[in-house]
Amino acid sequence: MNVLIKLNSGQGVSLGPIFTLSANVGSVVPNTATLDELLVGKLVSIDNAATQVTVLSNGLCENALVIPVTTTTSTTTTTSTSTTTTLSVDCVLGSGTVQVSPFLYFPNSFAFVRTNEAGWTCEIATIPCYGPPNPTDPVLGIPLNLYSNIDGVPFADVIRVVDRRFGYGTFPAAIYAYDASTGAVGAYLGTCLGG
Repeated sequence: MNVLIKLNSGQGVSLGPIFTLSANVGSVVPNTATLDELLVGKLVSIDNAATQVTVLSNGLCENALVIPVTTTTSTTTTTSTSTTTTLSVDCVLGSGTVQVSPFLYFPNSFAFVRTNEAGWTCEIATIPCYGPPNPTDPVLGIPLNLYSNIDGVPFADVIRVVDRRFGYGTFPAAIYAYDASTGAVGAYLGTCLGG
């Protein structure tokens, strides 16, 4: 399952710089994160049977935070206080959340064309996004909706989405309509060269 691991704001400045992520069942992918990533939220994949995630601060502050995971069919947030041994107030690893996500994470698969972009091409940069695991097209596998975050917020002012998963080199990238009010990926509009 996909989960967002997020530390509460105000965590100690001496934490990290790298954190090791583990689960009580199976592995965590990816299994490392930086403090900046954890403060905004790091989306990872864990075993469906996992019931807790451990965030271990490596470096000067070697302490850990164990956060329980509640698996439901909807988005769930859980919090936990830490059982840490701190070296100073700068090493506080207080609490955080694990938010179970119903969406898949696409770090570099899709590009979004906004209404105020003139003369765009398929070279427009991809943007990380989230979408449901069920595709509309069994061949190309484009998601039904694409969102800017795991809370299902659409991209504002977007009129097209470019599927760049197959659009690199000389292979064509597919272009679809996009509904900025719902995040729905609409009709297929054509292709362009990925380059």
